[in-house]
Amino acid sequence: MSVRLETFNPDPSNVDHYSQHVDVLCNQVLDVVAPPKLCKSRPRREPWLSDVTRACRRACRSSERKWKKDGLQVSRELFRASLVAYQDAVRAARTAYFADIIETNSKNPRILYKTLNSVLVYQEPSTMSPTAAGNSEAFHRFFVDKVSGIRAAISGNSVDPVPVHPLPPTLSSLNTVSYSELSKLVARQKPSGSPLDVLPPRLWKAAFPCLGPSLGQIINGSLSTGVVPAALKAAVIRPTLKKPGADVSVIENYRPISTLPFTSKLLEKVVYQQLVSHLADSDLFEVFQSGFRSGHSTESALLRVLNDIYLSLDQGTSVVLLLLDLTAAFDTVDHAILLDRLERWVGIKGSALDWFRSYLHNRKFCVKLGDVFSSWEGLRWGVPQGSILGPLLFAIYLLPLGSIFRKHGLSFHMYADDCQIYSPLCQEKGHSIQSFRVLY
Repeated sequence: MSVRLETFNPDPSNVDHYSQHVDVLCNQVLDVVAPPKLCKSRPRREPWLSDVTRACRRACRSSERKWKKDGLQVSRELFRASLVAYQDAVRAARTAYFADIIETNSKNPRILYKTLNSVLVYQEPSTMSPTAAGNSEAFHRFFVDKVSGIRAAISGNSVDPVPVHPLPPTLSSLNTVSYSELSKLVARQKPSGSPLDVLPPRLWKAAFPCLGPSLGQIINGSLSTGVVPAALKAAVIRPTLKKPGADVSVIENYRPISTLPFTSKLLEKVVYQQLVSHLADSDLFEVFQSGFRSGHSTESALLRVLNDIYLSLDQGTSVVLLLLDLTAAFDTVDHAILLDRLERWVGIKGSALDWFRSYLHNRKFCVKLGDVFSSWEGLRWGVPQGSILGPLLFAIYLLPLGSIFRKHGLSFHMYADDCQIYSPLCQEKGHSIQSFRVLY
């Protein structure tokens, strides 16, 4: 593969063509060294099992076979003793396994919650079989019609115009990455990808010494030319239950989660780091947005809102709290408005703006249910759920909201698409809620 890549001299301005060439080459090499074959799936092993527990299990099975063979009482007692020893060993190994996870991640609430939830809560199936309640085309049509219906119901007339934002510092180009930086990025990246990946993500990571230069050429070519290869803009949606325990046979209980190619995630990660750095250095983040930011969490949002409410109550003033949860918020983002936010509110110009315009243009998706793919559909609205850049772009999309709330004297705090708006009912104003009416 290295020889074939070295003999290919692509046009540096045509990153799309080079990306396609790498995919074709990977397919050709895989057909030779790893032709596809049917494999029987194996059950997932318990991660806490060790050599000690496996030895106890072998002794337990051996004593069980001996007892069934001779039927003696002494053999039965030996089997019971070995079974108890095996159960005690598994219990001790399992306790030590989870204790180590909790101790190691004592300052990582996300992993702690996920670990405790997996132990204490029964996990309902999160996907349905292809024959449970329709097929991939039914899901495809449902997701498209849902977003189209919401978009059609949105009024085009703005009651409260978006305030003019002062000119921010400019980011006119995206910096390319070196081989060492890309190597560190690949090493940290989770091995998750898409069914459309030519190589499995784990193989991408293992073969990086061979594929690294080509991967760097694709990423740096995209950053310098402002063009995102078409293959990196194709998403496969896997329907996932919104809430555990929901009826798996009802399509309305599912949300679309996009799976993107591994290379696409690496490219987005490079852009994400530069965009976050620009927002932080220019102080462009919304102060009261706790989603998708380091050092901000549901805890910080909860503490701020509760503290303000308690302060008002201590002064004998009632408080009106309005909780907003936007329907299909990520999927209804208007691309033209988002690009305007990037340009006017964030200061993205030149080739950097061209890159984001290419990133949003001609995206497409399909739905995969079991082994069946639906037809392809263009992504006319929204940011891809499951992408690295999607949440950050959504936070940028909502930037004017803070200015609108402040204009009308409303306190607020946002976490992703959840928005808490509150205001004390002052006696001087006759306990008026007039400021809330402007929101409608």
